[in-house]
Amino acid sequence: MGQEHTGKILGIDAGGTFTDIVLLSENGLQVEDYVKVPTVREDMCLTIEAGLRSLLCAVSPEQITSVCLASTFATNALVENKRRPTALVLVGYDPVRVTDAKRHGLFPTETIITVKGGHDCKGNAKAPLDLQFLREALPLVLPTVDSVAVSSFFSIRNPEHELAVRDLITILSPKTYVTCGHDISMELDAMLRAQTTVLNANLIPIVMELFGAVETIFRKERIAAPISVVKSDGSLVGIEWAKQRPIETILSGPAASAVGAGHLTKSNALGKPSWIIDMGGTTTDIIRLAANGMPVLKDEGAIVGGHKTLIKAIDVYTFGLGGDSRVAIDENGAICVGPKRVLPLCSYFAEKNAGMHACREGLKTAKDPTAIIGINGQKKSYDQDELQVTNMLEAQPLPVFVDEVAENSRYPNIIKRRIYKMADKDMVALSGFTPTDMLNVIGKASKWNAEASVLGAQILADSENINDFCCAVYSKIISEISFHILYKTFIQNNIDIKENEGARSLVYLGTDYSDKMKKLHFDLNETLIAAGAPTWAFIKEVSDVLGCEYILPQFYEVAGAIGAAIGTFVLEHKILITGQNTGGLFRVHLPTGVADCDSLDGAVEKTIEIMTPWLMERAMKAGAASPSINFERHDETLSAAGQKVYLWTEITFRVVDDQNKRIN
Repeated sequence: MGQEHTGKILGIDAGGTFTDIVLLSENGLQVEDYVKVPTVREDMCLTIEAGLRSLLCAVSPEQITSVCLASTFATNALVENKRRPTALVLVGYDPVRVTDAKRHGLFPTETIITVKGGHDCKGNAKAPLDLQFLREALPLVLPTVDSVAVSSFFSIRNPEHELAVRDLITILSPKTYVTCGHDISMELDAMLRAQTTVLNANLIPIVMELFGAVETIFRKERIAAPISVVKSDGSLVGIEWAKQRPIETILSGPAASAVGAGHLTKSNALGKPSWIIDMGGTTTDIIRLAANGMPVLKDEGAIVGGHKTLIKAIDVYTFGLGGDSRVAIDENGAICVGPKRVLPLCSYFAEKNAGMHACREGLKTAKDPTAIIGINGQKKSYDQDELQVTNMLEAQPLPVFVDEVAENSRYPNIIKRRIYKMADKDMVALSGFTPTDMLNVIGKASKWNAEASVLGAQILADSENINDFCCAVYSKIISEISFHILYKTFIQNNIDIKENEGARSLVYLGTDYSDKMKKLHFDLNETLIAAGAPTWAFIKEVSDVLGCEYILPQFYEVAGAIGAAIGTFVLEHKILITGQNTGGLFRVHLPTGVADCDSLDGAVEKTIEIMTPWLMERAMKAGAASPSINFERHDETLSAAGQKVYLWTEITFRVVDDQNKRIN
C-alpha cells in the first residue's frame, strides 16, 4: 500500500458477528485497506484492538486524522435488557397516570420519585417546584443508583424545573450521571419522553465504560485522532457527546450501512428510491433511501428491544435471517431458517482436528447437526433446570450434539428445549448448519471446512439428495428476503398486508422462488443495493423475483464501516414561539427557559441572539471543529372569517461542520 503521508480515516462497524475496520484516504475517500475480525461479544475492546493491529502494519498512527465508530453497544444493552440502577424524578406529572404507567411497565426502573411542579403548554409554572421535598428524598435514593433521569411536565416549553433538579443532584452527588428530558427530545408526549430519558440514563454508565475502553485502546496504539460516533440518523457526533446521549446511537450500525451503501453506489444519481439489503450474521436490515440518496427517517421514534423512544432514526426494518442463522426442519417437515443464530459448522470445525473427529462420529447418529461447543461458567443466576443441563454437559467432552445429550436423558424433548432456551440466554454456545454451510454444499462458496457442511446437510436432507435439499434451503432464503422487501414496500404505502389476507397470499405466491412456473410477477420500480458480507449470494435472485435492478458495489461487505468513516456532523434544534393570550406578548421557548417579547419580529431576533452562541457551544461539545449555523423560519396561521389568525412560529436551526465537507 505504501507509506503515503496523507491523512487517513478509520471507520469501524462493531457488529454482532464481525467487526469491520476500513482505512480510507482523507482526500478522495478511497478505500485503501480493510479487515474483518470475529466479534468477541464479551470484550469489544479486544475485538477492535485485534483489527487495528492488522491494519496499522502499513500505516503510522500519526497518519490517522479521525476515527469514526458505528456500534451496537447501546442496541445490545437495550435488547439484552442490561440495566444499571437508575432513578426517575417526575416533576408535575399526574399521579394517576404515573401509577397506570408503572403498572404497565412503561418506565424501565422501579425507583421513581414524584414531586410537585411542572409547567403548562405556554411555559407557565403549574405549581412551584418542591425542592425541600427533593432535598429530603434524594439522599435516600442517590447512594443506590448510578444515574438519574429527570422529566418535568412540559419541560419542552420551559425546562427551568428540570435544570433546578439537575443542579440539586449534582450538589448532593457529583459523580451521579443526570439526564434531563428536554435535552433528549423536544417532542410532545410527556410519558414517552420520560421513558426515553430513563433509557438514556440507563445506558450512560454502560457506554461510559465501553467508550472509555475504546479510547484507551487508541491511546495504547498512539492514535491521537478525535473519535466520532454514528447516530441513529446517520450523522456523526463526538464521543464525549455520545457518552452523555447514548440513546441517540441505538440504530448506529444500520444508519452507517445506509450511508456507506448509498455512497458506494452514488445512489443520489439513480433518479429513484432504492432499498439497501444489509445481511449480517444474525439479521437482515432493509433500509430505504430516498431519490436524493439520503436515508429515509421514521416519522415516529425508534423502537429497539421492545422499548419505544422519541429518538429520530432511519427507517429500518429488521428480520431474523443472516449468514449464521440456524437451518432446521420443523415438526411438519418444512425447512426453517432462523431466527436463532449458531456458529456455522464449516467455521467451528475448520481447524479443530479432534472436534472434526467428534463431528464425523456424532453426525453418524444425530438427527440434527446442532452441536454444543461451549458453556458459560457464570452459574449464579441459573435455575435448577439450567444447572441440571450444565452439569450434564460438563460431564462429557465438547463438542457434543444436542440430540446425543437429549437421548441420554430421561426426558429427551424437555432437555432439548432447555438447551435451546439456554442458548438464547448465551448460557451455551451452539454450532449448526447455516446458510453459509449451504453455500459450501451447492458450490457458491468455499468457506473454511466444507466437509463439515456436507456432513450437516446429509443429516437434514435425510434420504433426499443433499444438493436438492440445499437448493431448497437457498430458495427458502430468497423467498424470505423477497417477501420482507415487498412487505416493507406495502407498509411504505400504508397497506398492512398482515391485516389483508388477499394481499398477503399474493405476496407469498409471487415470492415463492421454488415455484419456477408461477404466473404472478412483480415489477418493483426501485433498485436493490447489497450491503453486508452474505448478501452477494442472494441479491441477484431476489431482484429477479421482484422484477427490479440490483447493485453489488465494490466493498459492499464493509459498507457499515465505510459509512461511519464518511459521515458528517449535523445538529438540528427547533425553537417554538407562541402568542400569549394576555398583553399581546410573544413567548420564546428556549432550552434555558422562556423569554417574552413585544413583537413577533422581536421574538425572532431574540431567538437568534440567544441560540447562536448556545448552539455554537453545543456543536463544539458535540465534536464540530468549525461549526456554522443556518436557520429557517415558519409562521403557522389559520384563516378564520376572512382573516389570518396567528398560531405559532417555529425556527429550525441546522449546524454543520465547515471543516468536514467530504460529502455534498
